[in-house]
Amino acid sequence: VTMNMGGGGAKMQLNYHPPAPLVEQSVQGGTMTAGTWHCVQWQYDGSGSPVADQGRVWVDSVQAVNVPQTQGWNFATPWDTFDFGFTHYQSLVNSVDVYLDEFALDGAMIPCP
Repeated sequence: VTMNMGGGGAKMQLNYHPPAPLVEQSVQGGTMTAGTWHCVQWQYDGSGSPVADQGRVWVDSVQAVNVPQTQGWNFATPWDTFDFGFTHYQSLVNSVDVYLDEFALDGAMIPCP
């Protein structure tokens, strides 16, 4: 299983990539505004018994994406890598500028500044 947080146009989205033969799934919501700094927070929760298996994204402290346990995503997958950055997989007519600042990773929610 691999997962990534990305964007679908101006929307935030969580993408779930299970092993074959299952197919990729995405859940999106919230809105990103060009030319504006945003605080983006996310959580993959694979804790508990039964396992929570819930994913969430907040934009400027407002929940934008919610992936409930009923979605069937396995967030309890043992994690062995974590990457942070920007990748664009499609060809673009116009360039895209993305600025990333003040990145933190923790086991508890870190409030937006």
